[in-house]
Amino acid sequence: LGVRTRPGWVDEEKQVLIVPLLSWYHAGFDAEPDISDESLVPVEKMMSDYMLCRWPEGLSARDGCDSLARYFDSLNEQRAAKLPAKESPRDMTVISFSHFLPRQELLPEKRLLYFPPIAKAVGSKPLGERIRALSPDVHVFGHTHYGWSAELEGTRYLQA
Repeated sequence: LGVRTRPGWVDEEKQVLIVPLLSWYHAGFDAEPDISDESLVPVEKMMSDYMLCRWPEGLSARDGCDSLARYFDSLNEQRAAKLPAKESPRDMTVISFSHFLPRQELLPEKRLLYFPPIAKAVGSKPLGERIRALSPDVHVFGHTHYGWSAELEGTRYLQA
């Protein structure tokens, strides 16, 4: 089908590089205090990922474990080694993307969410660190279905 899943030039002449990043969420991404409401079920009982995904022994997103987030981020290492160095802010355009959120600031405050525990299953700190190191011009993300546009530390973050 021609689907590419590794970093590559969209237009080498114009120096536009696309960088897909692998990631998975972990509860430690959620830095806000929990909402105290007895009617809220734990995120593990609400999201189908916890029931439908099966992982090799030692990998989990349950009980605050970040092993899946670290594992998926480690898969980016080999890909990152092949990326050209960005000599100056203007010598190429870098567009990265991920399914999950790389930064807490890209999620509405927990108290405003319909299901506040979802904050524990949307993002990845290792992904955020990877993006900071890559310093793309634009990072496109998804998962929460909130339209978003923000510039943070020189990177424009977008979610349709």
